[in-house]
Amino acid sequence: RERRDELLGMARHNPFAVVVLTEIDSAAAGGPETRLARKTRLLRLLYEYTYGEADVNRLFTFIDGVLTLPRAQARRFNETVDAIEKEYDVAYVTSVERIGIEKGLEQGRGEGRHEGLRQALSSQLERRFGPLPPAARERVQTASVDTLQAWLLRVLDAARLDDVFEA
Repeated sequence: RERRDELLGMARHNPFAVVVLTEIDSAAAGGPETRLARKTRLLRLLYEYTYGEADVNRLFTFIDGVLTLPRAQARRFNETVDAIEKEYDVAYVTSVERIGIEKGLEQGRGEGRHEGLRQALSSQLERRFGPLPPAARERVQTASVDTLQAWLLRVLDAARLDDVFEA
């Protein structure tokens, strides 16, 4: 709980904290209604913290891919997105994009999540440690979903790039 509160505070200025919160929410127990509530809360953060359009789109795509919902809750989530966009007077994620995302997720949820994790980890490693050496890029590209998730969490506390990859 304390770590989650710390991440919420960091999320105001650090999109990576939103990525970690998404992973934590994905791993937490709960049914479809709980996942819907968590996903909605994360989406609200994106607008409350006034991220730019590009960050909102990238983070929304990641959140949508990681916190998947059954059809009934997905429809309600899409309605909530529309309401939130009206509330904040923005339309970063259009209905067409959401429909495309939904179709893409239906066709390849596993690979989409895997790629999203790779991209998130690469971005955060580069942001934290600078340009990645080829060997590190290769490790990220060939790692399993479970390994990528573990590395994403280690980035928060790692002093060196090697600390992320070492168990």
